[in-house]
Amino acid sequence: MKILLMDENNIADSLSQVLLGEGHDVYATNDAYACSRHGVKTLGWRDTCSHVIDEPWDLVVACGTNVNRDGYVEMFRDRRIPTFGSGRLGFTMEEKHISRKIFNEMGMTSPKWFYFDSPKAARQRLYQLGIEHVVIKFTQTNRPFRTVVCNDLRDAYYILSKETNGGLVLEEKIEGVEVAMSWYFDGRYFVQSVTTFEHKYLWPGNMGVLTPEMGTALFYGPTRRWQHIGDSFLKSSEARFRFKDYRGFIDLNCIMDKRGNLYPLEFTCRFGVPQTDIMTALIKGDNTRYGEFLLSVANGRIEQDLAYRSEYAVGINLVVVGFPFHERFPDIIHKGSPIHGLDGLKSHHTLGSVKLDQGVPVTDGAWIMNITGTGVSMNDARTIAVEQAKTISFQNMIWRQDIGAGYDDVKESLYKFGVIPEEFAR
Repeated sequence: MKILLMDENNIADSLSQVLLGEGHDVYATNDAYACSRHGVKTLGWRDTCSHVIDEPWDLVVACGTNVNRDGYVEMFRDRRIPTFGSGRLGFTMEEKHISRKIFNEMGMTSPKWFYFDSPKAARQRLYQLGIEHVVIKFTQTNRPFRTVVCNDLRDAYYILSKETNGGLVLEEKIEGVEVAMSWYFDGRYFVQSVTTFEHKYLWPGNMGVLTPEMGTALFYGPTRRWQHIGDSFLKSSEARFRFKDYRGFIDLNCIMDKRGNLYPLEFTCRFGVPQTDIMTALIKGDNTRYGEFLLSVANGRIEQDLAYRSEYAVGINLVVVGFPFHERFPDIIHKGSPIHGLDGLKSHHTLGSVKLDQGVPVTDGAWIMNITGTGVSMNDARTIAVEQAKTISFQNMIWRQDIGAGYDDVKESLYKFGVIPEEFAR
């Protein structure tokens, strides 16, 4: 198939590694070294898509935020090109107040939450909400510092005083295990994908500021409980309205408390980073048909099973000092540092802000790469990822060695409450 990956960033790297291995003719709307190093035909990005919109694509995959949010999915579908993605309407489910309405209509209990149209309005009500520990969530996707956890309301007041505009949600902090499930949706059915454990804090031991993510542990572990939740989405009239043109990937992030209650937090209505970088490690292999699977989703009729390996995968993000503050202060990160060790990597990996300088890969931003280890246990997968990460070096590199380290402490309760299958509780 002739496949276009609509992507300004690095998700095309991970997907292309699978699709090229299946023999597809793969193009990407970026000029990233991450993609071109594999043989992807990189076309560069244009806001109008004028250089790709009239090509006879067999499949278009809308990878990240802007291509799903800003109407590009509809541009291709209007030309009757099979297009995988949430579309503009489906993507709005990432907005916190919309997702909370869906959760309530599904019958799921969300943490206590309140929506405000400005930080000033939130400050005025903060001490009247009856919440002792608060999570501040700005509703705009990918806004700098979009989520902040405050155990003291005085800290929350201070943070809100530094923001001047934009809608936000103040949410009660729930103690428990953060876990997510993802599905492919073809307009009729939800097919389970990976179970994900994100690690968002900057430093080991879940310390420091929250980042977009420092690494993730995951596996393909379908359960009846997750399937029931997926099937229940369409009980919500709000969800039915927003899912009507949805043909893509969706992720639901939750907190499971000690009694096994799942509190839904948010949707991700697209392929996520580094989730996609990591889960593709378990799809790569002989005789896969992932391209055909994505096409069947885009056409609204899933006709085959999703093939994957039943192993654990642990992915570690390697970033530059200054991450994630670079989103607001871009000059604080060191760029142009040579990246040593890439040629010797033996495990699945993807690149982010990397470019060639006189033939040498150098850093060109804050999020540099993800290295994934796979294995028959979480510890085996983490050990491989850590060993491989140690072979890479660049100026001001930071990463966490404890991604997935706490899994053994929680897997029994996760299995007890139907969140993971038995094979991943041993």
